[in-house]
Amino acid sequence: MGRALIQARPEVDEVRLSLPNRHHLAIDLAPFGLPDAGEVLLPADRPYGLIEGTICREAAPPGPAWAAW
Repeated sequence: MGRALIQARPEVDEVRLSLPNRHHLAIDLAPFGLPDAGEVLLPADRPYGLIEGTICREAAPPGPAWAAW
């Protein structure tokens, strides 16, 4: 997504992403005599965090976006 944005918009030099790291565990329905189609999921509260990444244009100079860090 970030690469597509940088390729499509020459005025954009950097894209930063912050995405939730959430897990949904598949529930085994076999003990209940039901087929397991991978459709029943249990949202887990652990582990949890953020996955962060930055995509930069290769020759981009440091700009105002870095001032916040």
